[in-house]
Formats: sequence, structure tokens, C-alpha cells
Amino acid sequence: MLRRLPARHPTHLNPSASFSPRRVSLTPQACREFEANVIILHHSTTICCGYQPVVHCGVLRQSAEMIEIRGRENLKTGERAIVKFRFLYFADYLVPGSTFLFREGRAKGIGKVLKVYPVNATTSG
Repeated sequence: MLRRLPARHPTHLNPSASFSPRRVSLTPQACREFEANVIILHHSTTICCGYQPVVHCGVLRQSAEMIEIRGRENLKTGERAIVKFRFLYFADYLVPGSTFLFREGRAKGIGKVLKVYPVNATTSG
């Protein structure tokens, strides 16, 4: 029979220390625009700039407009691209690296936040 050995806490010198695999700031920033790597799971036709799905990321739920699709004009089911989104109503808090789902009716897609543009760095519009 195997005995379980007590685990030595890696932060035995400082119990309030935390570890991060990369030195990335995990503090959420209020942003109006963000870039994400997305994949379209299902859509009956094509998606182009101006598409306005509802973005779900944790407790965040807000409509956002696709304002730029890098390297192509439109997206179909199963295609991937880097897309720039703009929230329609107000700035919200996002952390780079977080995953999200976006949908509109029966159309669905998933994505991962690559970069956020803080409110003071974006142009109002």
C-alpha cells in the first residue's frame, strides 16, 4: 500500500507568495476594445466586420462588434482568425489569456483574449 507523503508548501518562506508560469500582469483592465484569436464553431453563412454577437467571459456578458478581422474579409464555420472587438455599451474588465464564448442566435464561436486596449488608450467612438 502506498503512503501519501505530506506535500511541502513551495512558499514555505513566504505564505502569501504566489506563482505565475509567466511574468504577466493578471490584473484586469477596463477596456472598450480587445483582440482575440477566435474560431467559428457554427454559422449558417459568413461573418464579416460589423457582426455584433454577445460575448460571454466569466461573469461578463455584453454585445461587442467585430471591427477588424486580420488577413481576411469574412469567416465561415471552422475558420480561425485574429479579430478585434469593441464593446457596444460600456467598458468592461478583461484579462489577457482568458477564454470566452460569443453567440448570436444559433451561431457560436470561442476565443482567447490576446490583447486588451485600456480605456484611456482607445479612441472614443
